[in-house]
Amino acid sequence: MLPSELLIARAYKGTIKPVFSPLTEGRIQMAEDLLNTFVSFVGKKKGELSEVLELYEGAEYDHRFIRGLTTILERRCRFESVSKIDPIEARRSVFEEANRTLVIDEEKREEVLTSVASSLNVSVSELERSLWADYEEELILKDFITIKPEYLLKSYNLSLAQTMLFNAMNMNFAVGNNYQRIFGRLKYLGLMYSIEHDEEGYRVFVDGPLSLFKFTKRYGTSLAKLLPMIMTADSWEVDADIVRDVGGAPRVLKFHIDVKERDKFPELSGSDEEKFDSGVELNFFNGFNSTKTGWTLRREPEIMIAGPYVFIPDFIFEKGEIKCYMEIVGFWTEDYLRKKIGKLKAIEEDKMIIAVDESLACSSIHNIGKGKEIIFYRKKVPLKPILRFLRGIEEKHIESELNRLKSRKIKLEGEVLYVAEAARHYGVSRGAMKRLPLLNYKMIGDVIISEDTLRLLSERIKGCDNYADVVGLIESKGIPGKNAPLILEAIGYTVKWDGLNIEDAKVVKSKSGLVW
Repeated sequence: MLPSELLIARAYKGTIKPVFSPLTEGRIQMAEDLLNTFVSFVGKKKGELSEVLELYEGAEYDHRFIRGLTTILERRCRFESVSKIDPIEARRSVFEEANRTLVIDEEKREEVLTSVASSLNVSVSELERSLWADYEEELILKDFITIKPEYLLKSYNLSLAQTMLFNAMNMNFAVGNNYQRIFGRLKYLGLMYSIEHDEEGYRVFVDGPLSLFKFTKRYGTSLAKLLPMIMTADSWEVDADIVRDVGGAPRVLKFHIDVKERDKFPELSGSDEEKFDSGVELNFFNGFNSTKTGWTLRREPEIMIAGPYVFIPDFIFEKGEIKCYMEIVGFWTEDYLRKKIGKLKAIEEDKMIIAVDESLACSSIHNIGKGKEIIFYRKKVPLKPILRFLRGIEEKHIESELNRLKSRKIKLEGEVLYVAEAARHYGVSRGAMKRLPLLNYKMIGDVIISEDTLRLLSERIKGCDNYADVVGLIESKGIPGKNAPLILEAIGYTVKWDGLNIEDAKVVKSKSGLVW
């Protein structure tokens, strides 16, 4: 992107088009000269570099074109203030000394500088170099990351197209593939959009910065940032309504660009930058994952169909076969909120959480379909109602699995089985498996043990009071030692600890009877 004043565009019969740089031999040579100039000024002052760059702004090229290229190149530079002492401290010390001494000639000036230099333990020349070292023209070019001349010109063309969108009333685009990453980028940038789906694919309609009443500059930048991701698709086209001053009056002009012009732009990888659309989402993601509920929370789930539109939830909760979607409704306009409510109503999914900024509270958002939980928040999405809703979903799922298992004969074999393995065998969740009534078996922790095995362990433990030896007996049956306390409790024993050493722990009979 470039500053708006560097945009070069031509309007013609109601349309507008950036003046892209051709990749001619002359342009490539000029770009190479610019790059070599930057390389040659590493270690020199920015002010000196700027003086040389001004020489390129001659009659041959529009000065906005040259300044656009140098703007891109300056972003590949690292400038530093180089001084013996801090420039602010140097200026303060000199001004304070000058206030005490009336400086009327060069001799008095030298006296002030000599005195200050001595107090700061530097030479006069080092002090003078430090005085203005943090001013922009005095900064030193420390590093420059060079690129090929063709890439510079193509980057300039992309920046022109992006800058054009700063004054967009709206934009719509269609892509041939890479939907998930493009739609994810769309959400991350906080853009207000709707997606329509037909036999040919997806078309996305995005509100432009000039359709909003606030955040215009920031929103325009976000819209421009979307363009490179769109260009990563195999096929793409972009249309926008651009407000442009023509003859002293604002006019709405049509802007179109498509994959046929791909050669004018650099190859783009479409790499993901950030993961979250907002701080609200990031805080919720981190807060939920700290609860250790067994649910997996994932960003950017699959696309959902909402009537003629497409909907992309912010999150999906997953636990085994159970899925629950979540949408956070924040940034909005009245029309955008109305469209979003319409899409939420059209979604047939019956397990969805919708977290709504309480400033958007209105009657229509309460009636968006059965199975959709509405949660209002202020600044931070609360975890408790979400955890409560997920527990309710899990309970219903477990009840459904148990009802399904009632028609099947459950016959376990072997002395010891693991709950997870048994659950997979019968095609149910671990939660359902743990509630299943079992004949001749006991479920203890994450293992299922036959009652005969428990009786045998009980007999052997009678003559053994050392906890470490008891753990060995339990492990000899293929049961992990971590389950020992629960098994002992089940057969009427407890562990008495004397310090932290397992060798000193004793197994004693408890008051409770055996489980069978």
